[in-house]
Amino acid sequence: RQNPKRSRDGQMFIRILEHVGSAEPDAIPTRKFVKKWKQNYRELITQANHLENRSLDNGRYVFEQAACSRCHSIEGKGAKYGPDLTAVSKRFQGSKLLLQLVNPSQEIHKDFKTQMILVDDGRLLTGLVVNETPDHVEIVQNLLRPENIERIQKSAIEERKVADVSSMPSGLLDTFTAEDILDLLAFVESSKAIPATNQ
Repeated sequence: RQNPKRSRDGQMFIRILEHVGSAEPDAIPTRKFVKKWKQNYRELITQANHLENRSLDNGRYVFEQAACSRCHSIEGKGAKYGPDLTAVSKRFQGSKLLLQLVNPSQEIHKDFKTQMILVDDGRLLTGLVVNETPDHVEIVQNLLRPENIERIQKSAIEERKVADVSSMPSGLLDTFTAEDILDLLAFVESSKAIPATNQ
């Protein structure tokens, strides 16, 4: 039975979702703030479409420093809590890839949308559902700490919403310079699919 003190119309989910995408990451190395690239990405559009002679080594370094591999795989290495960037780079390039990185909610694969789950003990869990069975769901609330998985019995769920908000934290590139971001784009675009091997 749902607690009458809690909202039943889902409005609480909507209000909280307004803040999900803007949550500051708390599990990456502390770096000096450079710029809010989500609002200022247009400064990089022209250069993003001309990535010749960029530093792939620095791009790889940025990839590591921004903790991209905690969620994404590239060239067969990394985690799978987000889209494979080798595949993404074949679909999005240049300025389109730039927009995906600085504004991940612009276009989201259905498997990586944020979910919000209200549990009967009063907890509100927000994050990416990484596993689901007929009896339970497993959710990661902070993709920068993917080892922290919350398992919930479906019988304990009072309300569940899927939203058009990416589970990727925004602002991950706000501590990097324009040159760093352009090098990162070049690195991601240069990735090549790893051929499947026979088992």
